[in-house]
Amino acid sequence: MRADDAAAGASDAALPGGASARLLAPLFAATGLAPEAAAVEVIPLDGGPLRARLNAELPRAPASTMKLVTSIAALDLLGPDYRWTTRFAARALPRDGRLAGPLYLRASGDPQFRLEDLWASLRELKLAGVRTLDGPVVVDRSVFRPLPHDDAAFDGEGLAPYNTGADALLLGYKARALRLGALDGRATVVLDPPDPSRRLDARLRITDRPCGDWKSAIDVRADAGVVSVTGELPASCGPRVWWLSLGDHDAYLRDAIDTVWRELGGRFARPVTIEEGSAPADAIELARHDSPTLAEALVGMNKLSNNVMARQVFLSVGAKQAGPGADELAAGTAVVDWLIARGFVFDGFAIENGAGLSRIDRIRATDLAALLAWAWRQPFQAELVASLPIVGRDGTMRRRLADAPVPAHIKSGAINGTRAVAGYVQGASGRRYVLVSIVSGAEVPRANAFNDALIRWVADNG
Repeated sequence: MRADDAAAGASDAALPGGASARLLAPLFAATGLAPEAAAVEVIPLDGGPLRARLNAELPRAPASTMKLVTSIAALDLLGPDYRWTTRFAARALPRDGRLAGPLYLRASGDPQFRLEDLWASLRELKLAGVRTLDGPVVVDRSVFRPLPHDDAAFDGEGLAPYNTGADALLLGYKARALRLGALDGRATVVLDPPDPSRRLDARLRITDRPCGDWKSAIDVRADAGVVSVTGELPASCGPRVWWLSLGDHDAYLRDAIDTVWRELGGRFARPVTIEEGSAPADAIELARHDSPTLAEALVGMNKLSNNVMARQVFLSVGAKQAGPGADELAAGTAVVDWLIARGFVFDGFAIENGAGLSRIDRIRATDLAALLAWAWRQPFQAELVASLPIVGRDGTMRRRLADAPVPAHIKSGAINGTRAVAGYVQGASGRRYVLVSIVSGAEVPRANAFNDALIRWVADNG
């Protein structure tokens, strides 16, 4: 809770628990949710009449609503216009088109360095006169050092890109596109970028049934040396993509550079390899990629709830505050120190990776609401709000209340045992409110209905 009056509405606005329970009773009755399952905080931002607090002072797992803490900390500490720069350098200029020695990549922790950005950077390298790469690619990852990460540890879904760990040189979210389609009645299956360490065993049949939930009829598995694809794909689906996280970051980078450089007409004097090291202080910069701004990155991170982007932003905050080499522990300490410096004391607060994909994370609904109320009054308010899904319109909230959308920007969160929503709602009076609801435990199957009803209630009565 904030110690000064910047978020006074958070403490002044709350009704006693019993009064809030009575106020919210129709929502619990309509959705069948037990009141003790929900931690709710609703506070007015500009003098509105509606307010509620129920179970809001008990720390709970917030799921992806923890991305709001990461976002607000980053906007305040890094600034909305912050950019990440990935540099390509060498010891000397190319001679006769040949780059002798290593190609150095100075990583910056860019959360959205995409394959098309790599293509543009390597094209710039060609325009600088490079035709043949003679040595290894040496990556300088000193900006931050994530703790060891197992993609399958959280929920056993090691192939799912949402489980990808952070990396100072994250490329394409480490996601390979399994491109599925039909040609002359036969299935086409392509892995992009290719993975030379794995054979593609595609046994996919084309059918004439409706497309529908096409993924449910396909099984994708990856073993040590094989990616197998079996099942059925309706021809009516057209081209489809199944995203896979395969291998480690170095393997992905190696395969992507090999593919893109050859597509650009470049050559390798020897098979491309990835090494880790530092560029000499006098290395010559031959190409660079400047990322979009932090404000733009947060749109992709929050609207689509991109976990690996959140991990990258979290570690970037840690690197800014603790210096190069920061890991998740240093980043967590940086966030807590920042909260304290801003006057907040969050009892029971814990943040593991900045994404909310965690069994460790904890925050009280009242504290998250207070932070959102404080952020509303900051110069970066517009950038924060613009990054959040519009209820019934886009992002992870596009199908929620879609029959009659309400004027609200809401971040949702979902992991086993938790369903949460947090953000800003405009009431019928035109006044705005902070809304936080975290539903935990066995009642989770009823959580979305309750959270949607709560959003609607604030919009209709606020």
